Amino acid sequence: PHTDWFDARSYDEWNPRVNNGTNRFATVFLYLTDVDAGGHTVFPLSTTHDGYNGEELVHPGTADTPGYIAQKDAEWVCNTSSTALRSEPKAGNAVLFYSQGPDGTLDEYSLHGGCPVIEGLKWSANVWIWNRPKPSREKAKDKKGPDGDNKAIFMQFFNKRKEAVSLFWDDGSEDGVFQSHIMPNMMSPMNTYHGHTFFVRIKDTKTKVFTFTADDADKGKERIVEIE
Repeated sequence: PHTDWFDARSYDEWNPRVNNGTNRFATVFLYLTDVDAGGHTVFPLSTTHDGYNGEELVHPGTADTPGYIAQKDAEWVCNTSSTALRSEPKAGNAVLFYSQGPDGTLDEYSLHGGCPVIEGLKWSANVWIWNRPKPSREKAKDKKGPDGDNKAIFMQFFNKRKEAVSLFWDDGSEDGVFQSHIMPNMMSPMNTYHGHTFFVRIKDTKTKVFTFTADDADKGKERIVEIE
């Protein structure tokens, strides 16, 4: 899951309420194909839609870290037994949603994601609408290099073990947030920030074999993290 808006880590004029700043304020998500099963667009933080029964869809505090939810929460909101807000992928249909409030405040409740396609093939397209012309790519902080205003840490997780592993972001929950499976002698790229912690389990098990916390010492450069 993710939000479509950008924050201060992305570029300087991100705030549409200050000095003619600009950001994405609306998204039109277009479905180009029918999907036989799965593939819904889900809004896990929505609690005001028709059909919501008051259940706890995600664990408390999820909205404090935009762009992440626990793996078990993601599985539940994609389950059609839950009352989460989901949009079924049907060719010719579209979803319109807003990333800002009427006053330009960025809305963390616009968090959304694509549920796994169970059967069939999904093709889709985005149209992003900005308050004002979007900034050029050269203004992005992650392109300014190690001597600029770059806050991102670029990592490659390298699996040196003999078995496949699963990488998780530690969001404070027991399960963490799944990121990727990494086969032996393969790498998985990751952009992150200072203080973010990741852990590794042997694939399809609960056995934790590795933990890593990103540090500003690696800011602005690529770091290869060896999983042993």
